[in-house]
Amino acid sequence: MTLSGDKTRIVHSEEGCDFLGQNIRTYYGKLLIQPAKKGVKKLLDHLRGILKRHPMAKPATVIRQMNPVLRGWANYHRHVCSKQSFADVDFQLDRAIWRWARRRPPNTSKPWVKARYWPSRGGKNGVFTGKEEHGQPTHLIKTAATPIQRHVTIQGKANPYDPAYEDYFEQRLAKKWAAG
Repeated sequence: MTLSGDKTRIVHSEEGCDFLGQNIRTYYGKLLIQPAKKGVKKLLDHLRGILKRHPMAKPATVIRQMNPVLRGWANYHRHVCSKQSFADVDFQLDRAIWRWARRRPPNTSKPWVKARYWPSRGGKNGVFTGKEEHGQPTHLIKTAATPIQRHVTIQGKANPYDPAYEDYFEQRLAKKWAAG
């Protein structure tokens, strides 16, 4: 198997490259991996498309379609430096939903729209909410609420089959179970 000359290129780590939806680049001597800008734009375009396809749908319907997309994207990128990207996605999505909500009931005031679709929940303002058929509220998830999980590297000489490292691997496993 040979590499395609059109798809393959060698770049310096300071220039960086996109691979599997993530940007890999060196900043001031430190390697950072974060969601690629094209991937973030594609996600936001997809979510805005959901809003455009459902201009008069109930908020709960829109939330049910957006939550799996947001959850899956956030879980894919939760192992890299993505906190800023998560905040940017939440900000851009809030703006798009605000515009969508303002068009739904014409001739209504901004405070009415905010009280109707963004009720305060648990002391937090700005949680987009819709009511299900059975009266239960459903909320749009925030990608910024997804915890970032770092991987801890294994010692280079550690071997799981060597009895000398049995305590080391038991401690690693205990930390993994404690973290949840």
